[in-house]
Amino acid sequence: MKFALLGLAALFGAGAAHAQAPAAEKPERIINPFSDCGIGAALVSSPDMKWLAVTTNVTWDVGTTAVISAVSSPNTCNGGRAETAQYITKTYASLEAETAVGEGKYLQAMADVMVCSAEVRPVLFQRVRQEMAPVMSQTGFADMDRVKKAETYFNVVDRLAANEFAASCSMT
Repeated sequence: MKFALLGLAALFGAGAAHAQAPAAEKPERIINPFSDCGIGAALVSSPDMKWLAVTTNVTWDVGTTAVISAVSSPNTCNGGRAETAQYITKTYASLEAETAVGEGKYLQAMADVMVCSAEVRPVLFQRVRQEMAPVMSQTGFADMDRVKKAETYFNVVDRLAANEFAASCSMT
């Protein structure tokens, strides 16, 4: 119980620090530890079922794990990276085809999930294409299952978003 109270205090403290952020910074997504973190979020990924994630977290350990993970490692909570990974997994075949062309509605939707600014999207799509072309032409890539291909694609997108496009995309 002591950890839960400390976790909540730290969470509220982090929220207060966020509220004082300068206007020029991108606002961060507010994490609800009971629906976006912990065991509940790991088991339930549907936005329509957040109530089940909350119920699971509270039932399992009164939400302690969820609050601690939100405070100590918010990047492990469901958020932009998880949503991007889910989107890529669900739409991989279409993304693969559009990446070969360099544009398309699935690429645009992926950039929406990643919260990328409009002006960097063509460059992002070109960079993903440049990074994926040699990977896709490797022996054995065509024989990989869709999930493994999607994971490879996500790793490229995630690395680009964290490095070259960190100022223009917000996957948090």
